[in-house]
Amino acid sequence: AESRAAILVSIGDDYLNVKKDEQRALETYEEALLECNTSTAALQRILVIAEHKNDWDRCLSACDTLVKVAQEDDEKAKYLLKMAAIYEKNLHNSKRAIQLFNDVLDLKPDQLEVFKAILAMLQAEKDFVGMEENYERMIERQRKLSPINTKFLAMLCKNLGDIRLRQFNNIQGAASAYQIASDLFPD
Repeated sequence: AESRAAILVSIGDDYLNVKKDEQRALETYEEALLECNTSTAALQRILVIAEHKNDWDRCLSACDTLVKVAQEDDEKAKYLLKMAAIYEKNLHNSKRAIQLFNDVLDLKPDQLEVFKAILAMLQAEKDFVGMEENYERMIERQRKLSPINTKFLAMLCKNLGDIRLRQFNNIQGAASAYQIASDLFPD
């Protein structure tokens, strides 16, 4: 089945690169998936064509399968990021984008840009409960790292305290977060 899928991918490549027939190439790549539903070569090519055609459902389906068959966290994160970007920019579904960005952070908690993207979406929606929850999740992720980036963890705790104080007037919750920040990084 895998060898037949590989042959079909090769035929699809000919349709795409020689005959410049995207639709026929896409059909051939999908036929390859019928032979071997985990053919990363076919899935990656489907993703490229579907993205070119703004076929977001097909893109998401290909990415979802690529995440499931990926062996390495970096590879999984790459396709989760692609899915999140599609939900955010093309489908305007920030809730799902945030879920996927969090999946990336669960795999790779050092991705500060991903965390910033979550905060930007939540800030734009004035979803302060969501911001508090995401700061708490990020703090938990950072606490599990070895070695711990103490300065970054302290900053997260300080920002969590700021949200609790300014948005919820939660003086006790803010004080608790500020105390953790102070204990971690006395400066």
